[in-house]
Amino acid sequence: MFARPWLLALGLIQGLQTQGLQAQALQPPSTEQDLVRVPGATIALGSTVDDVIAAANFCNRLSGRPACQAEDFARERRDEKAKVAAFLLDRTEVSLGAYLRCQRAGVCSPHEMPAALLDVREPNALPVTMVSLEQAETYCSFRGARLPSESEFELAARGQTGRMYPWGNLFHSGRVNGGRTPPEYTSVGDGYELLAPAYAFSAGRTPLGILQLSGNVAEWTSSPERDRAGEKTGMMIVRGGHFASPPWELRAAHRDGVLPAERRPTLGFRCARSYG
Repeated sequence: MFARPWLLALGLIQGLQTQGLQAQALQPPSTEQDLVRVPGATIALGSTVDDVIAAANFCNRLSGRPACQAEDFARERRDEKAKVAAFLLDRTEVSLGAYLRCQRAGVCSPHEMPAALLDVREPNALPVTMVSLEQAETYCSFRGARLPSESEFELAARGQTGRMYPWGNLFHSGRVNGGRTPPEYTSVGDGYELLAPAYAFSAGRTPLGILQLSGNVAEWTSSPERDRAGEKTGMMIVRGGHFASPPWELRAAHRDGVLPAERRPTLGFRCARSYG
């Protein structure tokens, strides 16, 4: 697969804070705490053998060379079903402005978003990133909520029919913040070189109206990663891909594992609540 050296460079400035943002009188964005009810369902999880072969072929076709193999998508292989109860899910990713309110209340510890990500017109509307699993859990608890499980995230993104992307079965670059093929991982062509506001890309919403379950930032879930034997690997599952993900990593079945204490400029979250 492809390396992303520029993302490593962003990671080297994790400790930088944008001056002045925390002192502002912050107002909640209009979408904050706007939760969508996702009806319960029994769904097939992950990808079949044919799905991962198709994903590898998709990658190679867009790359113009044999860049991917089916084994690169092995993390998606799960021939199982999950019964998911109805739940509520944030319509948008948690914004920096919302997180700063929790931080100002003395509940959430400081984020570590670098200035390079925040040099935009509406920094408080961006999804908060550079937060660990614990920080994400603390914020959701502050709101009387929790992180979604991986099964909940997959149901919200794929629906009961198992669509390939949150909006349908065909990739559309105009519906997602991301999707550039290597070596150009980002582009200003969609209006945002790096992060986009949490309310952006409404054309990529799910049929229920949930925004950016693919692209912009990958998202923490509450589910630990397990190996084929069912043993925990020590990592947590994150879903959704991000602004520097190529199209094949923006598929709704794509999953990744991240250490709980890790903070990434491409990783954020949204909150969920049980329903009923």
